[in-house]
Amino acid sequence: MSHIASVVLTIVGVSVVLAQCRKPMGWPGRFFAWSMNRSHSSLTGWGLTHVVIGKRDTALDVGCGGGRTVQKLATIATDGKVCGIDYSEASVRTSRSANRQAIQAGRVEIQRASVSQLPFPDGMFDLVTAVETHYYWPDLTADMCEILRVLKPGGKLLMIAEAYKGSRYDIVYGVVMKALRAAYLTAEEHRQLFERAGYSAIEVFEERSKGWICVAATKNQHERELLTGVATISRTEEAMIVNRSAPRATVVPVLVYEDVSKAIDWLCNTFGFKERLRAGAPGGRVTHSQLDIGDGAVMLGLQGGEFRSPRPNEVTQYVTVHVSSVDEHFEHTRQCGARILKSPANMPFGERQYTVEDPGGHRWTFSESIEDVALEKWGATPARNT
Repeated sequence: MSHIASVVLTIVGVSVVLAQCRKPMGWPGRFFAWSMNRSHSSLTGWGLTHVVIGKRDTALDVGCGGGRTVQKLATIATDGKVCGIDYSEASVRTSRSANRQAIQAGRVEIQRASVSQLPFPDGMFDLVTAVETHYYWPDLTADMCEILRVLKPGGKLLMIAEAYKGSRYDIVYGVVMKALRAAYLTAEEHRQLFERAGYSAIEVFEERSKGWICVAATKNQHERELLTGVATISRTEEAMIVNRSAPRATVVPVLVYEDVSKAIDWLCNTFGFKERLRAGAPGGRVTHSQLDIGDGAVMLGLQGGEFRSPRPNEVTQYVTVHVSSVDEHFEHTRQCGARILKSPANMPFGERQYTVEDPGGHRWTFSESIEDVALEKWGATPARNT
């Protein structure tokens, strides 16, 4: 009987440990998350050497566990912001405890969430890390795409793990990962995963003596130029408000048409643009639209006054550029002697803007998002069929 009891207790113990690996729960889970801080520290430190982290960067740690990776990131990004998410309440509590001071200072934010539905806007992060966590994601490719969504153009995803198929500890890890029902990939399968999800500049690093693997990849920062042919200016590293009524691209050409509605259909059908929103005057005539393509965007405006379809000596288009502080930008432009057409003013759609003319007669509008404004508040409607 004692032998049977020992076997039963062993099975129960192993089951508890396996369950805690996938999702730490309760007080045992908090202890498990805390212990991971120590056991994964060296692995995480090695992985972070494969990316450059700026002091103003905004970073996200997916599956933050006990919060040690968040601590490491916050120590480097001293003037930035670090977020952590985990679907385990025990891990969230442990991580918040470990980062209490940084959270009080407003530099760190920890919340309960799933990698499959990240609670962040598009293009928010310079860096996303995933340490010893991707094994358990519900849908690897789809979840990688969700991370891609929240990365800035040029931002990086860093996946770090101490178990992968083909390592020197394959015999041991193969059995454990099967018992955990976890994704167990080779180095090449890691690369293929990143490729399927749309990442570029994929690099795979192996520390074969320890059985570690690290994959670093980038969200293509040149995608907007490749797809639109429009050169762009990089956003500042400072955090900006994300306004649902403004395009998310940094440089946005504004094109003038006699019939905006027909232009929407032609550009979407011919060039593959996707309609984001439209706004109209009383009577139903469309006067404004925003179209997306890749990470780029254009806005369409209705012909009227000086704004006409292309003809010599008339305004046919101008370029809108998003900046972090429109007033500072305006003052610098004014001091340079540029011809100011419109001084900074708050717009009903949540932007503060000014317009200037360059020596070649081209018009530029510089814009800062000052509020997230609902479309209906300024007369716009969502795209059809969305």
